[in-house]
Amino acid sequence: MAMAPFSARCAKTATTETRALEIMSPGGGIDPGTYMLEELFCDEAGCDCRRVILAVRDIAKPKATPAAHIQFGWEPPAFYARRLSSDLKLAAELKGPSLEDYAAQGPQAEALLDVAKKLVFSDANYIARLQRHYREYKATLGIRGASQLRSLLSRRGPGGKRPRR
Repeated sequence: MAMAPFSARCAKTATTETRALEIMSPGGGIDPGTYMLEELFCDEAGCDCRRVILAVRDIAKPKATPAAHIQFGWEPPAFYARRLSSDLKLAAELKGPSLEDYAAQGPQAEALLDVAKKLVFSDANYIARLQRHYREYKATLGIRGASQLRSLLSRRGPGGKRPRR
């Protein structure tokens, strides 16, 4: 599953609705500055993973690797466990928020995760925005709803592959 920036397909919305964290003073393991929370979503049309990775970027260093990659799934852990052969530990990690295991993490990543838990993931309006962005992004891939997604997936064979004709 490849993750791609929300802004690549929904630039107008991303321009006005991308959130940032403003760290005013040093301490707590984070350098002062403004950190943009770039939303990354799965770009596979047939995937309904219902999660986001936030690439936390210091806007003063636009070419730098993100300071952290924080993943978050808004569904209950049981949703992810059903997709993972009941792996409850991994399902809890996918529910998050947590640092994304398969992405580079900077030295401030743990501290940024702690701040994000307190300021970002405690905001129900922001969680609703992430869900709306997910649906908007997925709609650009041609998947509009759960019934259409189930229909697409039901046409696939074992392992999620399309049957040969």
